[in-house]
Amino acid sequence: MPKTPKSWLLALGLLLAVGAPAQESLGPFELTPVLGYGIGGDFEDVDTEAELEFDEAASFGVIFNIQESPNTQWEVLYLRQGTELTTDELFVSQPLLDVDVHYLHGGGTYILEGGQVQRFVSGTLGLTRFDPSGDFDAENFFSFSLGAGLRFLPSERVGVRLEVRWLATFVDSDTDVFCSTGGTTNVCTLQGAGSLVNQWHLFAGATFRF
Repeated sequence: MPKTPKSWLLALGLLLAVGAPAQESLGPFELTPVLGYGIGGDFEDVDTEAELEFDEAASFGVIFNIQESPNTQWEVLYLRQGTELTTDELFVSQPLLDVDVHYLHGGGTYILEGGQVQRFVSGTLGLTRFDPSGDFDAENFFSFSLGAGLRFLPSERVGVRLEVRWLATFVDSDTDVFCSTGGTTNVCTLQGAGSLVNQWHLFAGATFRF
C-alpha cells in the first residue's frame, strides 16, 4: 500500500487548522421566519360613508437583518396576511372579499441593550399590496412600519424574536380600491377616503445567525 506523502498530510493539517475557526466564526446575517396575528385595517367609502375593515387573521413572513454596528442592523421585512374585507351594519359582519395583504419593506433595527436578552426598536418603509380574490385587481400603496420587541439569544447562532409592529398604508382619497376591470364591466368595491389604513401585527420567530 503506497504511503501518503508527508507534504500532503501537512497541507491537510493546515487546511483543517484554517477551516475550523472559519466554521465557528459568526457572520453579520440574521434570518427570522415569523408567525403572527394581525388586527385592524379600516376603510371609509367616500360615496356611501360605509366603514369597511379587515378581519383579524393570522400572518406569516420573514425578516432578514444585516449587522451594521454593534447596535444597528439593516432590515428587510416581508409579511403576508390572508383576511376578509367586511362591512359592519346592524352588528352583523358581512364578508365582501377575501384579500391577501402583503408588506415588503426595507429599513433598520436599533438594539437598545446587549446580552442574551435584547430590547430593540425597528422602522421600515416600502409597499403594501392588497390582492383580492376573484377578478378584482390588486393595488399597491406606499406604507411604513414602527415596531418594538425582545430578542432572546441563548446561543450565538440561534435565538427567538418577539415583536409588535404598527403598519400604516397611505390610501389616496381619489383612489378606487378593489376594482374588477375585465370584460365590459368596471366595478369598484369602494373609493378610499384619503387616510391611513392601520394594522397591528404581533409575531414571533426563530432567529438563525450566520
